[in-house]
Amino acid sequence: MSNKIFKRTVLAVIIFCSLSFSYAKENSTNDLSFGTFALIQSRKSGGGINFSFPIYSSQTGFFIRDEISASLYLANDFGTDGMLISFGDKLHFGKIIKINDFSFRTYGYMKCEIGTSKDCNYQFFYAPLILELGGAGGFEFLFLQNKGFFVEFGGGAAIASFGGKSNIDKSQIANGNFCGGYVCITTGMKYYF
Repeated sequence: MSNKIFKRTVLAVIIFCSLSFSYAKENSTNDLSFGTFALIQSRKSGGGINFSFPIYSSQTGFFIRDEISASLYLANDFGTDGMLISFGDKLHFGKIIKINDFSFRTYGYMKCEIGTSKDCNYQFFYAPLILELGGAGGFEFLFLQNKGFFVEFGGGAAIASFGGKSNIDKSQIANGNFCGGYVCITTGMKYYF
């Protein structure tokens, strides 16, 4: 990703956060949610949709939520022409903080994702599977009614079994670019219903 695009993305996030503070209102925090997100990672970039639901919530604001997601990513090394479809599960645990009419969540999470890739050597569902394990910390601004904006920072590792075509140069397989350790930032919106 070019430096210019990165700077514009960061500027857009800052402006959006500023607007979120300006229009903050009370929000229900124990509901189901549907959301979209964008992810920038050291190995891949993309986005997806997620659905989350509460598992536990206490009077003190502590909560545990589960989130199921479907994602589409592109490899940062464009030479492989790689794409990755994955499905994941995240377990969020944190606290809801209320200040006057403004609410936000601070949380950590553990995630597990499994996906399959496509590139010049493999088609979707015929490529080796990729398993990704990670964790992060984040915060979610609950602004307006039933809407939230979140930002997460974290990392993890992804592994794949290359299998199959042994005559292929592993550096030219998209899985080779998706695998290994990584750091990432994720931003997105949630709608509670």
